[in-house]
Amino acid sequence: MNILRNIIIFTILILSSTLITLSEESAIELVKKGNILYNEGKVEEALDCYKRALEIEPNYVYGWYSRGLTLLSCKRYEECLYCFEKVVELNPSHELSWFNRGFAL
Repeated sequence: MNILRNIIIFTILILSSTLITLSEESAIELVKKGNILYNEGKVEEALDCYKRALEIEPNYVYGWYSRGLTLLSCKRYEECLYCFEKVVELNPSHELSWFNRGFAL
């Protein structure tokens, strides 16, 4: 009985770590998809992809940056400012975010 229990626990641990890895990859894939949608002119769909990516990986700098650029292109300055500030908070040396943050002000 203990052996079966240990096998089940081990399997759950393996699956959990696999799901975490898939989630991280999913954030990257969602941002890539968002970039493609943006380039096709589907701005709201792109923003949705970035939002979903950031729900998975809240500290994903490229997700915040891509969302910020998209919002900037829509002249949604307050929202894009928040995104660029988040990038700078996570990576103070991200020069383009400093530049775009200033542009949004």
